[in-house]
Amino acid sequence: MENRLLLALGFLVLATGAIAQSGQDLGVRFISRYPLYYRYNVQYPNDLPQLASTHDNLPPEQDQHWPAPNEEVTYKATIRNHGTEPVSGFDFQWYIDGVAYGPLRRHEGTVAPGQNVTVITKWPWPANLNDHKVKIVVDPLGAFPDALRQNNTLEDYTNALSFSIWIEEPLYQRFNQRLNGFGTYSFDDWIQWHFRDIHRRFAKSRYPVFAPNGILERIRIEQINVVKWDPNDLHRWRTLMNQDPNLYKNDGRWQFVSERNTLPEKEAEWDTYVNEFVNRIDGGLIHELMHQLGVIDEYNMNMEPENNLVPTFVGRPLNAGHLFVNAGMMQDLNADFLEAHTAGYLNKNLHLRRGFFGEYLWDTPNETWIQVLDITGQPMAGVTAAFYQKDMATGKIPDRYAFWVMTDQHGWAKLPNRSVTPVTTATGYTRKPNPFGNIHVVGGNGVFCVRLMKNRQEDFRWVEINQLNEAYWRGERNSTTLTFRTHLIPGNVTGWSLNLARGKPVQASSGQVTAHLANDGQVGDTNFGWEPSPPAAGSWWQVDLGEVREIGKIQIYQNHDWFAKFHFEVSKTGNWAEDKVVIPAETDWDLRRTFSDSSVQALSGLRNRNVYTFLPVEARYVRVVSDVHQNWSKLVEFHVFSPTRGDGNSP
Repeated sequence: MENRLLLALGFLVLATGAIAQSGQDLGVRFISRYPLYYRYNVQYPNDLPQLASTHDNLPPEQDQHWPAPNEEVTYKATIRNHGTEPVSGFDFQWYIDGVAYGPLRRHEGTVAPGQNVTVITKWPWPANLNDHKVKIVVDPLGAFPDALRQNNTLEDYTNALSFSIWIEEPLYQRFNQRLNGFGTYSFDDWIQWHFRDIHRRFAKSRYPVFAPNGILERIRIEQINVVKWDPNDLHRWRTLMNQDPNLYKNDGRWQFVSERNTLPEKEAEWDTYVNEFVNRIDGGLIHELMHQLGVIDEYNMNMEPENNLVPTFVGRPLNAGHLFVNAGMMQDLNADFLEAHTAGYLNKNLHLRRGFFGEYLWDTPNETWIQVLDITGQPMAGVTAAFYQKDMATGKIPDRYAFWVMTDQHGWAKLPNRSVTPVTTATGYTRKPNPFGNIHVVGGNGVFCVRLMKNRQEDFRWVEINQLNEAYWRGERNSTTLTFRTHLIPGNVTGWSLNLARGKPVQASSGQVTAHLANDGQVGDTNFGWEPSPPAAGSWWQVDLGEVREIGKIQIYQNHDWFAKFHFEVSKTGNWAEDKVVIPAETDWDLRRTFSDSSVQALSGLRNRNVYTFLPVEARYVRVVSDVHQNWSKLVEFHVFSPTRGDGNSP
């Protein structure tokens, strides 16, 4: 799959001036390899991947993907004079795995400013695809006064997946007039800087089982194509890219172009992009390059709260959002690493040629089990688990479950494997029956919201397709178990009372004049609530329930600006020194309020409220106490609930 970069629309245009690089500056633009062999040409009729011919209408199954052992390959380095003065010949040295390969050689003849020259070496392809490096160093002895020497050396992995880069000439020239983050005046160096940064991020993405040494895949630039400017054809790049002879030989390609239809609009976009990114890494670009390797957008499994229509016992939709807590750059462009899910796939597909997209989502164990634990951590029998699946077409989780199961006496239940349209890829992935059914290759239906019910108690958890993929990659190919550590209370608890705190007498450590606003029943307007002053650690708000009641759940409403860390205190008598009971509650309010994924193991992602369930205690007075000093804090609403008890079963 190929996406087109739309250049930085809406970014702030900074005041700039063109800066020309003076003197001599030879730089290695890229190293090409010949021969190149074919990647996979994958088409998606009816959303199912199918191989198509790459050349001459020949069966794609017959394509060769890498050079044969001992086959002679040619490496060609393209070198450009980025400076303003000619260079009268230069020496260069090739290296293989850091060792000089052949003698020091010389390119005779003058290299004019802006001129490209090429030099080659030949090397027998090894017997396997283990890591080897090819490197060229221009002017290794420092024989002429090269103004910027950091671009005199370029090293690639020989087994790296290859990319072609396309750029419109006026944008290329704009980059060449500006000092970039690599410290040179060259688009070529700027884009190579990004590829180096990708390898840095690969090395940083370490996970104990399937990426203990980071991501092992390598990528390189095969060619940088500068599309010569034609004022009579503002989209000449389209024609040339459609005629690209190496379209099916490079694993990916990317284009730096403007799709605008007038020259002033194109110039504005070119300037905007250079101003925004010439001195920093474009995280969006790296994200898009990862798609070229077949990596999905993890955010396809995200869920806005209003789109979660899973029903609840109170008669309203759950409205819990879903967002990965430990999100890498396939969800968060500001992240400096890739997710475990992405790392696992890239290492599993190491050295496989590209073309397929998201097929790794089909790696699921033969059996998937859940085990439900109660609030004490013990297995809970008789829990109904209803699985609600995100719909690809609407982007919503509907109010009707896909399937349900009930836990046995040990808290276990086996999930059904739903039927699929089977397909097997040339890279060895098979879509087979699994709990998600027909898993789409972009992952949009790869998330469940699970409603866990016992009597009229309910709790909610998330299941994501990446959990099953990672279990499979850990070696759990036959069976895996997902554990839900719930806040369901054991015994004969059948549900929850109405809010006990509404309208009851309140006190506060400060801000008494606004204290009553935190239990007036108004949850929708965040402008009103208790405001501690000063908002110091130890600040508290308290409600008198009027009598001793058994309580086991508290719900706090606030969209933002509430204490990041706090706990509850309860008392039967109000003599806090004698009978205070402390209930741990929160260590990261924003995390629980904003994020909700399989790792949180708590009802979260509710945006405007957090829910805290605990083993029931007897109390008349209930306090929330801040553990931090935090400005601008406001408690919008505080609800307290008592468990109801009985001998009934699930309603």
